[in-house]
Amino acid sequence: PLGKAGVGSAVNDTTRELGGALGVAVLGSLALSSYRHGLNALSTLPAQTIQGIRANVIIADKIAATSPQGQQIRDVAFPAYVHAMHTTQIVGAVVAFAASGLMLKIAPRRMNLTTPADQRQQIELQ
Repeated sequence: PLGKAGVGSAVNDTTRELGGALGVAVLGSLALSSYRHGLNALSTLPAQTIQGIRANVIIADKIAATSPQGQQIRDVAFPAYVHAMHTTQIVGAVVAFAASGLMLKIAPRRMNLTTPADQRQQIELQ
């Protein structure tokens, strides 16, 4: 109803902000975890070097530029980063698709809206 438009707008804004923040946090954690998992092949490097490489791929590239094992670092860190981004995008797409499907299934019932199938049934009954 028109009298509750402000409430609807507030709920919409809140869910969008909350979803965005949680999405960044969860997908960011997944990406970093996946990236760090891909760096296991570098376990023979000094601990301080590994710590820097585990921070992010840009620091890994800077460390590789000055390290004697630079090519080994790049050969492991860059594919680990690409794999982490790939994994994160797939998970994000699956979650978005599932959420969209769920909302399309729930929304007509919650809002007392009719679906095209309901409309056809009503026409047939008349």
